[in-house]
This record gives sequence, structure tokens and C-alpha cells, in this order.
Amino acid sequence: MEEGIGERRTAIGEAAIAIIAREGLRALTHRAVDRELALPPGSTSYYVRTRRQLLEAAVNRLAHRTGQDLDAAAPGPARPDARAEAASGTAPTDPDGLASARASAKAATAGGVATAGGVATAGGVATAGKAATAGGAATAGGAATAGGAATADPGSAGTGSAGTGPAGAVTLTPAQAAAAITAVIDTIAARRDDNLARYALAVDLTTDPDLHPLVTAQAPVRTKMLHAAATLLTACGADPTRAPELVALVDGLIYDRLAGSGAHPEARIDAGAVVAAYLTGLPKRATSQDLP
Repeated sequence: MEEGIGERRTAIGEAAIAIIAREGLRALTHRAVDRELALPPGSTSYYVRTRRQLLEAAVNRLAHRTGQDLDAAAPGPARPDARAEAASGTAPTDPDGLASARASAKAATAGGVATAGGVATAGGVATAGKAATAGGAATAGGAATAGGAATADPGSAGTGSAGTGPAGAVTLTPAQAAAAITAVIDTIAARRDDNLARYALAVDLTTDPDLHPLVTAQAPVRTKMLHAAATLLTACGADPTRAPELVALVDGLIYDRLAGSGAHPEARIDAGAVVAAYLTGLPKRATSQDLP
């Protein structure tokens, strides 16, 4: 019985999101949900009594779907002998799920965060042990690549490969980081209904101290995005405390694409160029190597 009630509440939350995204927040009523789910009139009211509870159902469902997205984006840990195999050229086609890690990085939503073995990733940059990629490809042996190419040389350089800094730390150029972030923007923007519903809820709930934080400052996606942004800024040699700025920029670019001028293809801007310009203009963080 409880399971059936839970499934119906989930369906109501899903329907509420779809209605808000398609028709706006004012269209969200119990009757509208009944119609959306093809239920007899009055059915939704049995499970969700008030309009506020309808809003809560939508907010909670958004948070739950975001959590599912993040869990699905986490690839498995890298194998400890991946470095030796990569160097010798004997690495199997898909050691411990590198293909799935590649797919997870590409499919990562709600911040594009994926982790492997406890190592955080930034903006679609999937890491496994000391391996990292920008643009959705997995590498082994402490090397990093951008644009989907794999490399086994930790010291590789050039426009297609990221480098490694002190103690094997991954380094990215602004262009490489921007490419990774753009991939994440593309993925998040593909979840159109969720985002449009979130925007509508954020505006309507500005005076609600309980629900508004759940779609803004305390949304599960924000915590993940801040962590990913800080990791990426560090890889670029910038100050990771500027992560809120980068997240705000990404938020704005997604909003523009879905609900602003960018919703019209002829007016869409180049998100990658905007992010690259921002990252290029950031002052470099001082390190111990910079000290006299």
C-alpha cells in the first residue's frame, strides 16, 4: 500500500514538472495533474491536498532526479596497473569500464561531476586515480587529454592534450577547460523541462524561506557544481575560491539558451568562447614555485 502511494506521489511530482515547464506555474493545479496523468477528477487531491504540497512534490522530484543523474555519472575506479599497461601498449580495450567512464563523463548532468576512487572531477573532466580527461575521454597513467583523445604520456603537451603539474596534478589550458564546461552546458540544457520548471519555481518561491533554497542556493546540483568548478579552476592555475563566479556564469549561459535570447537559434551565443574568455582573464594563482 505504502509503495503504491509512493509511486503515485512520484508520478504527481513528474507531472507537476511537465506542466510547469510546458504551461507555466499558474497552470499547476490538482485538476491539471489529474488530466496529465489521465486520472479521475479529484485523484491528485487524495495524495496531495494543497497547492503548496504540489509545489513541494515538484521541488522534491527535481532534487531526486538530480541526485540520480549524479549517481549515474560516476565511473568505477581505475585499475592500479593501468599506468604500466598504458605505457607498454597492452592495455585492454576497456580496462575496468573506461568506455563507461567516457560515456558517464559525456552524460553527466547537474554539474557534470563524476568521481572515480574519490578523486573529484570538473566540468565533464573525468578522473580515475591520476588519469583525467577534458571532453569525455578516459586516460590511464596520469596523463590527461582534451577532445576525446587518449594518451599514455604524462608529459604530453599541445593543443589537444592537457599536462601534469607538480606531484602529477592535472593542468588544463583555458581552451581545454572551456571545452569541458561547454559539454556540460550542452548536457544540462538538454534536460529542458527540469530547467524551465526550476526557473519558474525559483521566481515564484522567492518569498518562501523553505522551498526557495531547495531550487537555488541549497539545490543538490549547486554543491556539486561548486566543487567541480573549484577543481577545474585549480587545474587552470586559477583561484578555486572563484568557483561561485564560474557557476554563476554557467547558470547564466544555460538560462540564456533555454529561456533567454539563446532560445532562438539565430541569437544563440558561443558558450565556449564566453567561458574561455572568462578563464583566460583570471589572474593566475601564486604557487610555491613563484616565490623568490
